[in-house]
Amino acid sequence: GDILKLRAKISYHVLSRREILISATVVLLIFLGTFQPIFSIAAFALCCLAMFFMDNTYFISLLFLLLPIAGIFKLSPGSISLFTYLELLYVLWRNYRKKFRLSTGELLALLFFAYLFITSMAAAPSFSSIPFTDIIKSTVNLLLIGYFSEIDIDRDNRKLYLYFIAGVLISSVITLMDCSLFPISKYIVQKTETFQQLLSVVRFSGLYGDPNYFSINAIVAMCLAVILYRLKKLNFLCTGGLVAGLLVFIGMTGSKSSFLMLVIPVMLMLYVCAKNRNYTALLLCVLAIFAIIILVQIGV
Repeated sequence: GDILKLRAKISYHVLSRREILISATVVLLIFLGTFQPIFSIAAFALCCLAMFFMDNTYFISLLFLLLPIAGIFKLSPGSISLFTYLELLYVLWRNYRKKFRLSTGELLALLFFAYLFITSMAAAPSFSSIPFTDIIKSTVNLLLIGYFSEIDIDRDNRKLYLYFIAGVLISSVITLMDCSLFPISKYIVQKTETFQQLLSVVRFSGLYGDPNYFSINAIVAMCLAVILYRLKKLNFLCTGGLVAGLLVFIGMTGSKSSFLMLVIPVMLMLYVCAKNRNYTALLLCVLAIFAIIILVQIGV
């Protein structure tokens, strides 16, 4: 019995390393795709192989990782993101494996698609002006939410959450290094605000293009990190490092609404520290949060 447990443990860690290697390769190919579209095609092909031959939970984790960088996962700046095609292909592949036996949720999603199509057709001045892409994306995203709910969260939450957090952090760091590494500006337009017609300030938005939308995703990532700490699947040092990094990027957005929304992860972190009776961590958490906010606001 002990030998079998050891083999299972070794197999788990080998699989994890393989998954990390595949994920890192996909991300690198996507960034290289900002130079040549052949790299984006290679990334898409590798994602498809992962979909067909890897564990389902891993592929969904990969989608979580790629979501924050979907804005540059394209063949050209003005084209539709390959991430959208990847989601659609996953829905088709999943139903193909089930021989297209649709569940109640999937039938409701099809009705939702029909409703959007009919209302859009009624409102559009011509057939060519119907937003087919938006309708398909909305339907596919609704289906994916249902698929994600079927995952064993208690078992796989660490992988899913960390992949999404990693995606947000990677997209943020790469955006900062835009000038020296990848031509991200061709794909993402950073929002610029002018104060008193004298000073123009570029608001940080990662690879999302919208500072407020980026802030929401970064705050969700912070909450996920705190939840992992609460479940004792992430230690305080790692949690603090992730939260501090995300907090810096949120501060760079200059979004007032994001600072209001920070109440959610801050209160969650304080609650977890208090519940665990980790008063040292509680004090450090409070001091770090105030210090980072102050440093970001004064431009350090």
